[in-house]
Amino acid sequence: LPAMADVAPASAHRVSSNIALVSNYVLRGIGQTSSNPAIQGGMDYVHASGFYTGIWGSPVSWIIDRGAVDSAQYGNPTTEVDLYFGHRKIFAADYGYDVGFIRYGYLGNYTAAAGSALADTAEVYAAISNQLLTAKYSYSVLDQFMTLGDAKGTNYIELNARYAIPDTDYSFS
Repeated sequence: LPAMADVAPASAHRVSSNIALVSNYVLRGIGQTSSNPAIQGGMDYVHASGFYTGIWGSPVSWIIDRGAVDSAQYGNPTTEVDLYFGHRKIFAADYGYDVGFIRYGYLGNYTAAAGSALADTAEVYAAISNQLLTAKYSYSVLDQFMTLGDAKGTNYIELNARYAIPDTDYSFS
């Protein structure tokens, strides 16, 4: 008699990676690479429960461009490494939420430019979305925010839209 193979259940764990070549890395209106291209990449872990964590990196030049100096010959802060974790879930069919934490870290041991703070930044965030729109609120939890001192509690609100073009693999964002 023929034997039936058991169908393996889908794993609750997923690991993915990404790589991008960008013409100019811009974060919240601040050019990060002095209008130069950058190769960026990251890796994410996602659990079926909605928990996720990841790491992402990119070369940067904006900290040195703004006058920071190498303070201990450990290297200039030319690399951004972001660590993040959170929880996202779909509910009510077409709606979802995402809450989490992100730390923007800049490798190297440097002295910030006069009148500036270190660039390292950490935020908590919350977003709600439907199939078309996403609204996200980010709140700074460190005393510095991208070289601004005394910035704990600063916040950022963004609204994004994405429309999938029917019968194609493209979308308008």
